[in-house]
Amino acid sequence: MSGQIVRQEYELTCIAPVHVGSGEVLRPFEYLYDRDKLEAYFLHGAKWFSFLEDRDLSDAFVQYLETEATGRKSRNLLEWLKVNHVTLADLRQAGAIRRKIPVAKLSDQRARKPTLNNVTCQLVRSDNAHPYIPGSTIKGALRTGILYHFIRKDPRRFDSYWQEISSVRGPDKAAAWNDIILRLEQEILHTLTYDGAKKKDAVVSALRGLSVSDATLVGCKAPAPTVIVQKIDATTLIKRGARRGESAISLFRECIPAGSRLRFAVTANLSMLHTAGIESLPSILAMLRSYTLDGLKLQQRAFEAIDRKYYGDLFDDFTAYKANALLGGGTGFLSKTLIYALAGAEAEARRFAAAYFDEQFTNPSHKHRAIDKVLTPRTLKTVRTGLWGCAPFGGLAMLRRYEAELRFPSGERAVSAMGSLLHGALMERLPEDAAAVLHTQSLRPYRQSIRIERESGRVFWCIGTLTEAMGELAAAALGTTTELFLRQKGYAVSLHDFRCVSESTDTALADAFFLPARAPRGAELTFYAPTAFKRDGQYVLLPEMLLIVQSLLMRWGRFCPHVRMEEEDLAAQLAAGCQIRQYALHTATFSVDGHPLRGFRGSLTIGFTGTDSMRRILGMLMSFASYAGIGIKTALGMGAVEADVWKGRDG
Repeated sequence: MSGQIVRQEYELTCIAPVHVGSGEVLRPFEYLYDRDKLEAYFLHGAKWFSFLEDRDLSDAFVQYLETEATGRKSRNLLEWLKVNHVTLADLRQAGAIRRKIPVAKLSDQRARKPTLNNVTCQLVRSDNAHPYIPGSTIKGALRTGILYHFIRKDPRRFDSYWQEISSVRGPDKAAAWNDIILRLEQEILHTLTYDGAKKKDAVVSALRGLSVSDATLVGCKAPAPTVIVQKIDATTLIKRGARRGESAISLFRECIPAGSRLRFAVTANLSMLHTAGIESLPSILAMLRSYTLDGLKLQQRAFEAIDRKYYGDLFDDFTAYKANALLGGGTGFLSKTLIYALAGAEAEARRFAAAYFDEQFTNPSHKHRAIDKVLTPRTLKTVRTGLWGCAPFGGLAMLRRYEAELRFPSGERAVSAMGSLLHGALMERLPEDAAAVLHTQSLRPYRQSIRIERESGRVFWCIGTLTEAMGELAAAALGTTTELFLRQKGYAVSLHDFRCVSESTDTALADAFFLPARAPRGAELTFYAPTAFKRDGQYVLLPEMLLIVQSLLMRWGRFCPHVRMEEEDLAAQLAAGCQIRQYALHTATFSVDGHPLRGFRGSLTIGFTGTDSMRRILGMLMSFASYAGIGIKTALGMGAVEADVWKGRDG
């Protein structure tokens, strides 16, 4: 099946360590551990043994393994090498060291011990030892988010699946669970049709239309750093003397460290995805984000009851940062299952999970059904630097709105066209090189205008910035300024109370409209500066919906790279889903260098009548308009707009 093909690159930022295992587990005598410097060295197997033979240390090494490598009085392998007059430089020269890995802060007890026990290795590229996240891992997370969305959207549709799952007993529960989830996935996603293909065949899955590349490190030329971290379990069962109920586990993983940036590409055949009700790439990311945040908030409620300050701050860091996904190993049971979605009621899901754990894990001390009264599983998988595997997709396009009150000399009156004069004053206050660059841009990362309050007559200078850099430039230029000289007028205006009145990001705006259960119903746009468009070299002074949507899409595509919308004829589709319900407009004139431009001002009420996905995109774009402006010459003072988007009842 062919159709609309969209390809989009994303950037993934690790906000906690991420571990994707290679399957390799190193025992203490297969790596070197410097417990003073908290560094580990992984060895090349063949070169390591050749090195031992060249130094006549093979027999001594065998003896070390038999007598000193294990036990309470075990000797660290690096310390054994030092006794045998072997240095790290010797090993490097022989090529026996595969890579050096820093070790994250451990508990004091573990730091004093000679080894880290077994270390599970991170998946790395064979050519340069760079860590990466396979595309299959990311696609698996996207798949779970999609399934979660459709279950939540129509829970009654899947009641039979939950009844079937909850009725399974005994040791075969896990296999039965997997079989039922497979059938559920087939119902939701196996929506393609091919001659001779059956419902269960993978060839009819709509997710064949979704391809995800491996996520590779951004800007890394040398062998990339990884970090070894120790697992720390926090439990809802607080032990005496353990304020937060945390315990360090003798489990160590090599991870991609927090702060790492990786880039990957998603290619989507929208025609295939549409058969399953998946409208766009932004909607898929919104589904995954909703699944992730719901799981984090479920755990947050439980662990805030233990230590509100500590765990509240920990979870707020991730929910406020808008984590899209929990990726890789160690992220816990809740990050990989749909139990809480299918069950509906949390208490019912907890009882099922408790029974599941008691039947699958036979340690009698666990007693999940008897003990777990708050949450099952009752442990939170953490490391010293936060949760396991938290990551957002995309960086942040910082959107800001600044305002300052302007006071004019006695006898002088403000008009909207003064926006062009204020633009000149702004450029004069920017660094010369920054202003020069901005002058060369046809589409600038800001808009500015004058807003005059009708009742009070107060005048405000309104500036919207679309990038982090432009926002910082504006703040630095005007944050301490008390007056602006208008050269063409020959006088200065005083500037008071310059401040940022609102701030958002492209991903936050997308979340505001893609995460709620209901799509927005419409919007009211108030154009408080003259607004116009240009088409085929001619000025257009009427608010045609296609021109409004095209203007916003152009700015969004330029300055908001992390939430992409590239469907064919998208502007036309969105405009077709807009119905002008009411308007109160009048002609307005704006002067640029003495040349009058005619446009319009006033209010426009729009109803959204398109698909669910189209209504969400429209809501996002209309909110974006308050930052970006609409139409031509927004940098000079035209096209300023306030948007009031009518969300759904639960929005």
